[in-house]
Amino acid sequence: SEALATLSENETSLRAKLLARLAEALHPVDPAEAIELTDQALKLVRLAPDEDALTTVLAARHMALINVEHHRERFEVGSSWVALAERRRRGLVTALTWRVYDLIERGDPPDVDHAREVRRRLADLGDELQQPWYWHFAASLEAKWLLMEGQFAEAENKAQQGYAYGTRAQGTHVALLLAGQHF
Repeated sequence: SEALATLSENETSLRAKLLARLAEALHPVDPAEAIELTDQALKLVRLAPDEDALTTVLAARHMALINVEHHRERFEVGSSWVALAERRRRGLVTALTWRVYDLIERGDPPDVDHAREVRRRLADLGDELQQPWYWHFAASLEAKWLLMEGQFAEAENKAQQGYAYGTRAQGTHVALLLAGQHF
């Protein structure tokens, strides 16, 4: 909030990014305020198109809409986010990972199949770019599917593989994710 007060009105891209980051920080305690902040950020980024700012705002908007009651809009925001990340080749792992979440939440068999394709895409991108972070998400998502299918030994192996890749990529949440998968 203090940083926003220091900006001039014509610093629209930076203002949009700060509103987005504030929305992400406030989301757990005030989801309605987070939605309002991302509304403001979207208006700003439309005034002065900036793909970097738009990527930040779409990610924050997606988070602000994480409650299932906002699923339809979140799905549309996620589609725009993935398309932009694909074009820019920045932030793609995060956008694709949330795309899997959104597709599974819908629960339709074609969406679940599409989610598996997205997971495979993460693995392929990891191979192409030699990025353990992509491999981490791909393996962790596969572990979730294996758990849902009752293939517990295979799920354990995939979860450990995801943990190893995530640790190699210096991910901060990998131990927590592994603990959740074990639970």
